[in-house]
Amino acid sequence: MDNHAEPLPVARRENFARLVVAGRNQSDAYREAYPNARAWRDSTVRVKASQLANRPEIAGRILALKREAASAAVATAVPLSGPVGVTFGYYFPATQEGAADMRRHGVAMRRKTSKPDVDNIGKNLLDCMTRAGFFTDDSAVALIHAEKFEVTGRPRISVRVRQLPESPGGLFARVEVGPNAGEVVEPG
Repeated sequence: MDNHAEPLPVARRENFARLVVAGRNQSDAYREAYPNARAWRDSTVRVKASQLANRPEIAGRILALKREAASAAVATAVPLSGPVGVTFGYYFPATQEGAADMRRHGVAMRRKTSKPDVDNIGKNLLDCMTRAGFFTDDSAVALIHAEKFEVTGRPRISVRVRQLPESPGGLFARVEVGPNAGEVVEPG
């Protein structure tokens, strides 16, 4: 298939490609697209999913869907001005030892407490987002929430940008320091 802009003729393969683009790892996407694979060993699913993803028509379709999604995201982005809030999620690949430890504990991710520093990553991303037109100037960012994790699945960065009201109006509580130290006070 030369034109990867069109859906794949086999619905399961199209579903697999869309699931991968949506963020599923290949094995999970394969199990969802091919429900019989849920009973298979993990190693078998990994091999089959990798073989499917590497087929030229599937790889081409995945690339076309990624380009389509990126184009839509940029084309619909309207630069935000005024106070903006940004939430970052950084999902780093776990080391071999870390992945083995997470498997022993039955978890797919855990908080990352080693380098890189979360604030340094955010600076670069904010600069890139300004150049990409998410906001007119990153000085408009009045709120940042960032978390970093180690994952056994697909490494990625998730970003959520939202317009904030001029006044916090109940969005936050603050802790006063002084005679009433430790008392939570609603913003006034």
